[in-house]
Amino acid sequence: MLLEIFVLFPPVKIMDYKENWDAWDSYTWWWIYLLLFEWIGGKIVPTHSRKPIQSKSFRYGRWGWIVFHFIVITTIFLAGVYTGWNLKM
Repeated sequence: MLLEIFVLFPPVKIMDYKENWDAWDSYTWWWIYLLLFEWIGGKIVPTHSRKPIQSKSFRYGRWGWIVFHFIVITTIFLAGVYTGWNLKM
């Protein structure tokens, strides 16, 4: 099946890496971003005030379920729009 995908569909260049930029740089910056905001969040919100979202909020029809699905559907839609704009045949 992989062969058919490569034969029937030409390669789609979704990511355009510039010179001297690769996946390792993106991975490094992601970790720096995560650790920086974790540190800032620890300074702003004390440990005893941090409370996770209750799992029952993510059951069908509740606010967590609605927000989660809205984010997922919007992300998939925007990824399709972005791919469509950058798709050159």
